[in-house]
Formats: sequence, C-alpha cells, structure tokens
Amino acid sequence: MNNVNIDVILNEKEARWHRVIQLSNEWRKPVIVGSVVMPGPDKNAPCAAIIFRELVEALKRLSGVWPPLHREVLRGVSGPAIILVLAQDDARLLKRAAVGIEESSAAGRLFDIDVYDADGSPVSRVELGFSERRCLVCGGLVSECRRGAKHALNEVMGKVEEVVKMLLVKNNK
Repeated sequence: MNNVNIDVILNEKEARWHRVIQLSNEWRKPVIVGSVVMPGPDKNAPCAAIIFRELVEALKRLSGVWPPLHREVLRGVSGPAIILVLAQDDARLLKRAAVGIEESSAAGRLFDIDVYDADGSPVSRVELGFSERRCLVCGGLVSECRRGAKHALNEVMGKVEEVVKMLLVKNNK
C-alpha cells in the first residue's frame, strides 16, 4: 500500500469519527459503526463485500429489537461501513449486543462493531468484562499478533477466504 492510500484511509477514518460525534450530538443517543476487518491493502476486495452484507444482516437483527432512527452506509478506500442510531439509550447494552454478534460465528470475527455513547466516547469490550479480540489464525490475542506481525498476509487472507466460502455455502442453502 502506498502512502497516499494510507493517508486516504486515515482521513476517511477520521471523517467517520467526526460523523459519529455529529450524530451523537444530533440524536443524543449511542452510535454504532460496523465495518469489516479486512487485512491487506484492498479494503474493498470482493470478499469484503460478502462479509459486509453479512454484517449488515446481523445489525438488522438489532434493528428488529430497537428501531433504527438513522442509518447510513459509507464506501471508500477504507472499506464499507454502516452507521446506525437505534432507539436505545444504553450504549453498554448495545456494546454487549455487538460483542455477541462479533463472537457468534466465524464471520463475526471479521466484523468490527464499535459503539459510542451519547457523548461520542467509545465503549470498550474489555471495560464490560469481555476478553480482547482473538486472532482468526491462531486464536491468540489480536493485539499481540498484530504488534508482533506473527502471521503472513497470505496466511490471514487464507482464513478470511475460508470464512467467505462458508458464508457463500450458508447463503446458498
């Protein structure tokens, strides 16, 4: 990935964060941001679109519990993302539900569902008593694997492709 793409990705992520702050100020409710964990330089690879569709479907189940007040989909170099404001004031409850989605299946391990409280502050899974995210390749802590560059990109992408194949089989039934 060249420096221009890194700068664009960082700028998009910063703009997304500013959008979260704007929505939390506007609605005075928690804001959910769902995106795809996509290793490598192409955050919009065909497999990212398949994973994103699954993420959107999972988040629709939350919308069935708490009606959506606001929904928008963002597309850019940093990959697809969905931003939701639901009719629920308890950000911690929403984060618990998000962690449940992330941990409910292999596909959930490729979802990144962030929840921000009504003031725009992120709600951490660890502060709610959940463990840190686990590595898709070895099951270790993602933070340690990422920091130590423990896995080659092709190894991680191989695991992502396994999950995508599983999703394609599941969705064709």
